Amino acid sequence: MRMLSLSVHSITLSDAWYREIRGLVRAFSGAFLFGIPLLYTMEMWWLGDVAGPGHLLLTLATALVANFGLVTAAGFKKEHSLFSRIEQTLDAVAVGAVGSAIVLLTLNQINLDQAPLAILAKIVVQTLPLSIGASLANIVFDDNRDRDGENDQGSRMPRWWQAFLGDIGATAIGAAFIASNVAPTEEIPMLASRMEYWHLLALIGLTLFTGYVIVFASGFDPAAKRDRVHLFQHPATETTISYLVSLVVTFGVLVLMKQISTDHPPAFVLAQTLVLGFPAMVGGAAGRIAV
Repeated sequence: MRMLSLSVHSITLSDAWYREIRGLVRAFSGAFLFGIPLLYTMEMWWLGDVAGPGHLLLTLATALVANFGLVTAAGFKKEHSLFSRIEQTLDAVAVGAVGSAIVLLTLNQINLDQAPLAILAKIVVQTLPLSIGASLANIVFDDNRDRDGENDQGSRMPRWWQAFLGDIGATAIGAAFIASNVAPTEEIPMLASRMEYWHLLALIGLTLFTGYVIVFASGFDPAAKRDRVHLFQHPATETTISYLVSLVVTFGVLVLMKQISTDHPPAFVLAQTLVLGFPAMVGGAAGRIAV
């Protein structure tokens, strides 16, 4: 009897940890989905350079109040008690801070040569929009339909091929939408010129990981739970192909926006493509969820 009680208790703890991790994954996904454009905005970087301690405290207070209201309306966990709302509020702000720190570090916008207050200020300024994205994610993406197998009656095309083409199209549309909004700005060549090779390698890893988490680990996309009978439907393969599609779209958008040309060195062209590839991948993941 005691062994049975311990087993039930262990399962309960496992379920609790699973729900906790899934909630944080959703929060990080929402933060990147909604906060990416501002992470690529130089005015936000400069605001961090000039913000004083009073302004930072006001920003944090605003983030706490705004997120408390948002998690009361939705939140990224199922519980709705007062304690849970406070916990989710603190989690959302923490997710915003950690997410902004990771991206700013990868983009070489914060480094050890800067003053600690300047580093903290840049992170805090970006925490507000990212934390709001963490709290808003469930409102936007929690009621999606399963796009696998829809509208395929009468078609001779295999269902996995239809799903694959649908994912490619949705990725391209979402990537083009985000990339076309960020590409014309001065931030892309500025970032590309200041990033070392290890920054670019870290950015590739972060991009692939973020794309996987948003689509497959967050639970926002019901189609991600389907039985995967083909190699192209495997999460690793699908994420890699989506990244390649996002990079192709990114390159095309940069050409159309006259940000790259034959006069630029290949390394600089590649750097710009990888820099813009991160928000494009996030947009492509959002497109796959929404379609």
